Amino acid sequence: MKKILVTLASLLLINAPFALAQSSIPIFTGEWRPLVSEQLPRNGPIAEIVVAACKAGAIKLDLKFAPWVRTETMVKSGQAFAAFPYVDTADRRTKYWVSDPIYVEKTVLFFYLGNPKTPATLNELKSDFLKDFSIGTVRGSYLGELMPQLGYDKYVETNSVDSAAQMLQKGRLDFLAISPSVGKDAFQRLFPTQLDQFLLVQQSPFPPKSSNVMIISKDFPQAKELLTQFNKGLAAIKKSGEYKKILSQHALEIE
Repeated sequence: MKKILVTLASLLLINAPFALAQSSIPIFTGEWRPLVSEQLPRNGPIAEIVVAACKAGAIKLDLKFAPWVRTETMVKSGQAFAAFPYVDTADRRTKYWVSDPIYVEKTVLFFYLGNPKTPATLNELKSDFLKDFSIGTVRGSYLGELMPQLGYDKYVETNSVDSAAQMLQKGRLDFLAISPSVGKDAFQRLFPTQLDQFLLVQQSPFPPKSSNVMIISKDFPQAKELLTQFNKGLAAIKKSGEYKKILSQHALEIE
């Protein structure tokens, strides 16, 4: 009987990669328009890229949407293989494995002309200028980690991009730190007649470019093998031209 049990266990171990390949792999994301959204065709261009990369890497994807705090919790606990998009940071690399970059974008500062506390034009930021102003971010963003390092103690983490944009328009925030595509999309949806009132600071204190990746659970079964498959799939769609085709269809200015 013991020999039969050992043989059965050996067979299960041998067939584990095959079984996992046939099962759906949970990958989480959240609302980050116009890049990812349940309301967009094919869930948005970045979701479309992840789906294409998974297909090319022979991963059967089960894409799930959740609030950003929950997406990270699911990955930390090993209940999900991965979540995206997240900026690649040193802190995140201590908690997770990370994929090759899915896309590259920068973080900028928006301000609202109707706010009497901010100047009408901001071409350059003098040293320590921003420390006297409130800066909005979205909870779960890498900026929550970066702001204190830059000495900006008056940053405010909001629950969503839309709530941050509304706070900026009402003067409850002086600046909004976010990627250009995400900020412009929110203003266009929420304040279509006031678009000329939302301006960009020409000189941003944040890194000029940030790589956005999938964060990978270290506790999910065969996570390293799946990560290798995903990276191979991502490289394949970039080489074939499918990656550029997806971005061009959505007219996105990201790399």
